[in-house]
Amino acid sequence: MKQNQFSHAVIKGISYVIPSNIHKTLDDKIEYFGNDKKKLNRACKIIGYGDTYISPNGLTAVDICEYAANDLIKNINIDISTIDAIIFVSQSPDYKAPCSAQVLHGRLGLSQSCIAIDINQGCTGYIYGLHTSFAYIESKVCQRVLLLVGDNASEDYVSSGNKTINLLFSSSGSATLIEYSEECHHSYFTIDTIGKYYDTLIVPAGGERIPLKNGLYEQIIYDKDGNPHRLTDAFIDGLSTFDFTITSVPKHIKECIMYSNINNIDFFAIHQGNKQIVKSIASKADIDIDKIFLDTFTRYGNTSSTSCLSNLLDKYEPEYLNNNSLNICFVSFGIGLSIASAIIRLNNIYSSGIILHHFDNIQSQDDAIKFWKEKIENYTAD
Repeated sequence: MKQNQFSHAVIKGISYVIPSNIHKTLDDKIEYFGNDKKKLNRACKIIGYGDTYISPNGLTAVDICEYAANDLIKNINIDISTIDAIIFVSQSPDYKAPCSAQVLHGRLGLSQSCIAIDINQGCTGYIYGLHTSFAYIESKVCQRVLLLVGDNASEDYVSSGNKTINLLFSSSGSATLIEYSEECHHSYFTIDTIGKYYDTLIVPAGGERIPLKNGLYEQIIYDKDGNPHRLTDAFIDGLSTFDFTITSVPKHIKECIMYSNINNIDFFAIHQGNKQIVKSIASKADIDIDKIFLDTFTRYGNTSSTSCLSNLLDKYEPEYLNNNSLNICFVSFGIGLSIASAIIRLNNIYSSGIILHHFDNIQSQDDAIKFWKEKIENYTAD
């Protein structure tokens, strides 16, 4: 367990975007329950299944985060020349190389002296991003960091018909501005890594271990329940994941609270694995029911790296966050396996709320391939 305290990093504003282009309701998911309405309703009552938002092909996490960043820059009037670092946290980069933070750096028009890095992190991504940003600020490497976190559930991603993927995941992108403060503002981070169980939640193919070739994307593998899988999709060992979550996460939360010595936490912004998991964690961690919010998973699905943030912004209206100070305990857990939590005081921050935005003028994958084909064909070293 890694624990760190920071004293001079503060969050100034948050923008959060979900693409509304493809909105999946419960009626779209009844096929996964044998078209049996009773089974669907029973699962919805226990697990909390509801709406999910899928990106059309061609729309990426980079595009969504760019929109969030521009909203943040506009609404808190940032001088972009003062941004010292841009950090992009995702498992959905645009390219294998260069890193997506560099792509976003150019699209946002940031200065040449601005650091740009990617962090490959899933469910705990937002808290990992905050931890890195706060460390940059505390060490005085940076005065101002733009943190962009998002993941993409695209049409391609859900096209295999995998029940787990289609019922759970939504796309999202976020932008958070972190700044240096001369005043003391304590924040507390706790991080656990359980890498020996890396294969419990994993996308097996797409890296160097199993490259995308020889028709791998089209290969469908069926589990014993008849559920289709591709090696390019997320494989989730549901029972092992649930056991890990219920056994380890409540203890982790208690350790984080003990480390901070803060007992007056106003809200626990918990990763939206599903409604049942959130309730179980809260119960085992002795969290008052009025300090959690259970509707976010049903409204927006599991947005992966940003889902603890969606929970916060779904709970509190933008005006409330703009005019109040709150002790927030962010909690995330999942792929890695990893657990991360952070207790941070939010003081009158800008919040966009959850923006449902319909993206237009999306470059199709075919157009992207055409662009690079023409670029390469017209290239000459002479």
